[in-house]
This record gives sequence, structure tokens and C-alpha cells, in this order.
Amino acid sequence: MDGRGHYENPVSDLLKFFLNPNAEHGLKDLFPSTFLECMGEGRPFNMKGIRIGREVPTLLGNKIDLQILGEDWCLTIENKIDHEPFNNF
Repeated sequence: MDGRGHYENPVSDLLKFFLNPNAEHGLKDLFPSTFLECMGEGRPFNMKGIRIGREVPTLLGNKIDLQILGEDWCLTIENKIDHEPFNNF
């Protein structure tokens, strides 16, 4: 399977698009700031200079579906759609 037929990859691509404040959607940082607010962290997150990685390798050779790096914070998302959580996250 090339990855595009697997549900987790297109969903991760879609999340990456909307979490990126500079993407063509024009929402700026509305999606990532609201996403983080819904997580209940209760603090403002600096959205300046966000970097988003897909399939980011770990030291153990696993891959993280999405890694969002802010200047002073990091959010990792391991997408599990119709799947069991086999890897450690």
C-alpha cells in the first residue's frame, strides 16, 4: 500500500494543512490556537514560527505522524484511525 490509501495518512495531511498558520486556507492561526485551547492547557501559545513535520523519525526508528513545534512548545499527534496502538507514544 502506498500510504495514500491508508486512512491515517490523508487525515494527517489534512491536519497538517489546517494546523499550518501560513497555509492557503487563510485562517492564519485560528485552527492551531483553537485546537490547543480545546486541549485545556489554559495558557496562550506563541504561534510565531510554527514548524510542522510529517512522519518524523524517533530515536527508536518509529515515526510520529505529526509534530508541531512552536518556539517554546511541542505537540505530537499519533493518528490512530481504525487501528490498534501498537507503538509506544
